Amino acid sequence: MKSGNPLPVPGAKDEIFEKYGLIRNPVQNRGLSNPFPPKAPVTLLLQLRALIGVCARCEVLLYLLLHDRATIQEIADQTYYSWRSVQDVLFEMGHSGLLNFPEAKRGRTYRFSGEPWLHILLKNPDIKINWICWPPLFRALELIWNKLNDPVLMELSMLGQAAELRTLMTGQIASKLERAGLGSLVHSPKLYEGEEYIDVFLSNIKIVLNNHYYRESGDQKPRQRYAIRFTHTGQKRLAGGVGARCPMVPP
Repeated sequence: MKSGNPLPVPGAKDEIFEKYGLIRNPVQNRGLSNPFPPKAPVTLLLQLRALIGVCARCEVLLYLLLHDRATIQEIADQTYYSWRSVQDVLFEMGHSGLLNFPEAKRGRTYRFSGEPWLHILLKNPDIKINWICWPPLFRALELIWNKLNDPVLMELSMLGQAAELRTLMTGQIASKLERAGLGSLVHSPKLYEGEEYIDVFLSNIKIVLNNHYYRESGDQKPRQRYAIRFTHTGQKRLAGGVGARCPMVPP
C-alpha cells in the first residue's frame, strides 16, 4: 500500500508461506494441470527432470545430447548456470565412463553420445531437435510486447513508429534472437527504408513465433497460433496481440 503497510489478508493464512515472510491465503490447487506427454521432443527436459530431479544436471545432459561436443563455458552460457556448477556436474558425470573428454584441460570439450539415450526418451529419435536458449528469447518477446503496448508509440506517425521499431530491433532484439538461436529469422533494418520497415518488423516477429510453434509441434506447416496486428486509425494506432505456449525444447 502507499502507506508502506502490507495489503490486508482476510481469513486463514498459509503457514508455509508465512514462515518465509509472505502473508497470503492457503494455496488451493485448481486441479487443471495435466501430465506432460512422454517421449516427445517438446518434453525432453521435463522427462529428464522427472527421471533425475530438478537440477543443473538435466540441462547439462540435454545440451550434450543435442550437440556433438561442448565446453564448460558454452554450456554455462546456454543454460544460465554458473561455470562452477557446470564444471561440478561434468566432473561427476565423468566418473560414469560415458562422458568423453581429452586429458588436457586447456580447451577441453566434452562429448556424450546421443545413443541410446534419445532412443529411450523419444518415440522418433531421428527427428532433428534444436536447442533454444530461452532467457534471451523471453526477454526479446517481453521487449516487443512492451513496445507494442506503449501508448506513446500509438500516437506517433507511421514514420515515427517505423523508427521506433527499427531502433528496438537493432539495439536489443536482434542480438537476443541471435543468442537464442533464431537470429537467421529476422532481416536487417538497414535493408528497408521509412515506413516499409513496419510490415517487415511485424512479419519477422510472426515468422519467429510461427517457426517456433512449427518446430515445437512437428507440424508440416506452421499454424496461425500467433497474431500481431498493425492497424492505422485516425491516430495511427499500433495494436499487438500474442498468444503462445512455451515448450521446453522444440523439435
